[in-house]
Amino acid sequence: MLLPCSIEVLTHPGITLSRDEKTKLQDSFCHLGRLCLSPLPKYQVFDKASPTSLDDKVIVVSRCKDEVIAFLSAIWLPITSPDRPLLHSGLTVIHPAHRGSGISLDLYAHLCLHLINKLPDGFWTSTLAAVISSLVNVSIYTTQVFPSPGWSSHQSTGQPSAHHLAIAQEISANHRDKMLISPSAVFDENSFVFRGSNNSDQGESFRKDIDDQLYWHRDQKASAFFRNLLRPNTGDEVLQISYLDPKYLAKHMKSQRFAERYSDRAAKVHPL
Repeated sequence: MLLPCSIEVLTHPGITLSRDEKTKLQDSFCHLGRLCLSPLPKYQVFDKASPTSLDDKVIVVSRCKDEVIAFLSAIWLPITSPDRPLLHSGLTVIHPAHRGSGISLDLYAHLCLHLINKLPDGFWTSTLAAVISSLVNVSIYTTQVFPSPGWSSHQSTGQPSAHHLAIAQEISANHRDKMLISPSAVFDENSFVFRGSNNSDQGESFRKDIDDQLYWHRDQKASAFFRNLLRPNTGDEVLQISYLDPKYLAKHMKSQRFAERYSDRAAKVHPL
């Protein structure tokens, strides 16, 4: 398995880095992006025309021999329904040679452990994706996840709570540009699917074959749950709303899969 040489968390790099450092960082993101996305969208950290494109981001960067091989670029969104910012998981890009190595979970773990040091009570999060493995991972490592297999099995109606719905409606009304959701996409309030989310020139490169099991999680049942929410070849994406609970996350970090790398850090964040 290919493993990253180093992982670094950058908070608001557009504000904290020098101009030359920002240019070098953004160039490295665009270089990796071109290996993974065609055409490269003018979105998020790829938008070099925007002088503030790195300002509001929390970015986790993995490098091997000074080459960026993966990054996760998250963003805080002002949301009024919980009266506190919500973290949108944003954009994750992984070099083709490192896919399937578990690096996406490493990026996510570093992001979460970094943030819960500052927010020990946890925080609400959102994810927008057609990559089924990403949706399954969110349903595993966070709580109060809608939509998810767990929610559907434990809630008699299978419908979102009023709180989940309020957050989702605010995202649909005010934050489509931050998530690259097509203005013409229709939000299904029952399933939390943006129908035609990627039906735009900039969203084209993010469209996935939802039946390609390369993008599925090893949990086939959970993968099938999310597959059934999406229509093939339409640009649909699932919006997940969930809560990152530090105590719940710490239990996962102490599991066999993560213990070697993360259990000590997790114990410092939330002793069990």
